[in-house]
Amino acid sequence: MEGRNAFILRLAPLGRDLTQEALEKDKVFVGWKEVKGLLEEGLSLYDVRERVKAAYGIEDNRSASASARFLWDFLKVMKPGDYVVVPSPGHFYVAEITGNPYYDESHPVAAYRRPVRWLNDKKPIPRELASAALQARMKARGTLMDTSDLVTDIERVVEDAKRGATPNLARELRARMVKAVHEELIRGRMNPDRFEKLLARLAQAMGALSATVVSRRKDQGADVVAEFKLMDGIPVSVGIQAKFYQPGNPMGRQAVDQLAQALREGVAQVGLVVTTGDVSEEAYQVAEEYRNQENLRIGILSGKELAELIVDKGLWSALDF
Repeated sequence: MEGRNAFILRLAPLGRDLTQEALEKDKVFVGWKEVKGLLEEGLSLYDVRERVKAAYGIEDNRSASASARFLWDFLKVMKPGDYVVVPSPGHFYVAEITGNPYYDESHPVAAYRRPVRWLNDKKPIPRELASAALQARMKARGTLMDTSDLVTDIERVVEDAKRGATPNLARELRARMVKAVHEELIRGRMNPDRFEKLLARLAQAMGALSATVVSRRKDQGADVVAEFKLMDGIPVSVGIQAKFYQPGNPMGRQAVDQLAQALREGVAQVGLVVTTGDVSEEAYQVAEEYRNQENLRIGILSGKELAELIVDKGLWSALDF
């Protein structure tokens, strides 16, 4: 979700740990019950601070400002779709905000509340499964802390927890390497021409007898043609369509259609479309249709899958140009 924020929230108003109540009622909350009217429209952070001072007889502006900031972020900044990380001894919980704040007069301590959906089936996540940055942030003092720079870390640890993963240095290093390679492919010194050359070099690094970048003038739907020899000695030619796309612009069916035409014309025996970006569902469906209806074999490799291939096969020499 674009623009999603994240916060660390300690559910212990007045020193009372209310984590279990939050899990049971699908809510998160903050204290400061005596500060009334904070849901009114048009309030400023200054107004919130003054109401905190008046409600609790606080004279020190600095102390009141810190409390006002917690309330302001919870009531005015936090929004549906944001993540909330709730620390607990040795582990933590993660929730997604699902609604707007409201005031519950009946609760003795935590009146300002928000509805949430607890992730990971409300199961606690071991702290050691989190990234070092997220672990460090959970150690910091404070009721509410903006942690929006760690949204990716939070999503990753929730997925790991769902899979029952345990801390694994090799897996974490691989994930970082894949991300770094993918970032370099889309935001580094790459361009459409260099991407075609990279794919030719990758084909050779994976055992191609030859890999030729087809000139624009002779391009018939394949940007690179690579010749391989199968284990039984049978030669096979692969036509590769290179699509240098940026994130947020999924590759459509056009590249698959172009490569299908190239296979019909005998440019290669099988095809492979490789993009630096994402792939639309339509592209996958069309490739499957060509296989079922015309026996045209066309594979598709997304940018992330390409980065994984480079990392997992150790194809670093192909990038040395």
